[in-house]
Amino acid sequence: MAKRERQILTEFLQLYKELTCLWDVESEYYKNKKKRYQAWGLLAGKLRELEPKATIMTARKRIDSLRHGYKREVRRMKLSKQMSPKSISTYTPNLWYFNLLKFIDNNAEQCTSGIDTLNSDEESQENEPSIVRPKTRFATKQIKSPGGIGLLEKKKLKLYDTAKLLLQQEDVKHNPFGLYVGEQLTQVSKFQRHVAEKLISEIIFLGRTRKLSIDSKIEISKDISTHSNYSHLKTPSPDYI
Repeated sequence: MAKRERQILTEFLQLYKELTCLWDVESEYYKNKKKRYQAWGLLAGKLRELEPKATIMTARKRIDSLRHGYKREVRRMKLSKQMSPKSISTYTPNLWYFNLLKFIDNNAEQCTSGIDTLNSDEESQENEPSIVRPKTRFATKQIKSPGGIGLLEKKKLKLYDTAKLLLQQEDVKHNPFGLYVGEQLTQVSKFQRHVAEKLISEIIFLGRTRKLSIDSKIEISKDISTHSNYSHLKTPSPDYI
């Protein structure tokens, strides 16, 4: 495994540990579907540093795979201990990330698969308090540089601060559809994304001013002078307000 890939996956698991609503059944927000969906979105964003087209489902599958590998090593350790005359495990885990997932040992979560909860997390969200108070805080060894705190540590702190800020917002305006649109925009070219964002902004403006109708649509037209395509929003005057 490349050094960069291992570093990104290390930060990926560290962020997973910080997002207790995804794995700690005693977390206040473990059953809060909105918080869990947002948390998966944060993990997907981190994973895009390694896989540019990663989605929430990709992040779930990756966590599921890593947890499965960890649980397999734990079972081998227990079996080794049972077979040892002195009840001491003689098996040494060979997974590089084994120690990074030890925090799930004290958790009574029955469902170890992130995929299993996909449908339940995407259903209508529950009305629960929006302030998250994490019971644990990740502590890392700071990588010092001559000028003070290391660049890697700064990136980690910024990532965790962003995660907690999003989860602590009292009036989160994001919704599953908004997150879905955001995911889709990451899969188009930079220019096409700018055009899409412009059209979305225009549609929202027309909607807020009550100028959209059932016949509103986006048309792709051909510019004869430049022989290029351009998009515009066509919306007939609504017969109702």
